[in-house]
Amino acid sequence: METFSHISRIDISDEEKEIIREAAVQECNARGYTSITDLPLGEIEERNYELSVTAVHNAVFRICLSDKFDKSGKIVMRKGDILDALTIMKEYCRTINKCSLDDLLNYEKELTGEVHRWIRWKRATLFWFV
Repeated sequence: METFSHISRIDISDEEKEIIREAAVQECNARGYTSITDLPLGEIEERNYELSVTAVHNAVFRICLSDKFDKSGKIVMRKGDILDALTIMKEYCRTINKCSLDDLLNYEKELTGEVHRWIRWKRATLFWFV
């Protein structure tokens, strides 16, 4: 917190950039999205230890992916695709037999980095009627 850096000072190799791009393409082709936390960041976080994990994730997105991908929270998708946490959560609910509200809240936090109060009511309705 309160530590700033110019994006050009982020320590990331060309090989790491390519690995991250390829992983994002593969995941988006398979599922329609990926989470920035699921991308193979290797040692990038450790080498840029003076920055927060969120700052490193944002820098990696800008450096590696922003030309062909959009990001909403932690969700990375192809440019022009429209996808949000609620849509992903609906699909998730269709693939499971049961889960608790805490499970859904944790899944949302995994996707977005936080729990949004506005999704809760929609999610609760979705949970009971899917």
